[in-house]
Amino acid sequence: MQHRFSKREPPECPTSFLSWVAEYHWGKEVAINTMKLVVDWARQHLDWVRLFAMCFESDIGLQKALKKNGFQLEEIRQKAVIKQGIVQMIGCASRSHRKM
Repeated sequence: MQHRFSKREPPECPTSFLSWVAEYHWGKEVAINTMKLVVDWARQHLDWVRLFAMCFESDIGLQKALKKNGFQLEEIRQKAVIKQGIVQMIGCASRSHRKM
């Protein structure tokens, strides 16, 4: 499988990803399982120190998926985005890892 990430990037470089799950798939643990696959893949193929993710305050499912995959809330950005006409905060989470 080819990927667009380079192992030559410095290990100090933060790595992040964005996820979105269609409403049809909500409640089926799609985000949890997909996130686990992404984290496992990154562990095998990238020399990352921290993996970052962000989620809307209203996205309780993604918040649970992040927590179940070892992410910890680091920061809350107040009034960070407007989603469907509603001003929301964004939670920023990370998971640390060092490939040995």
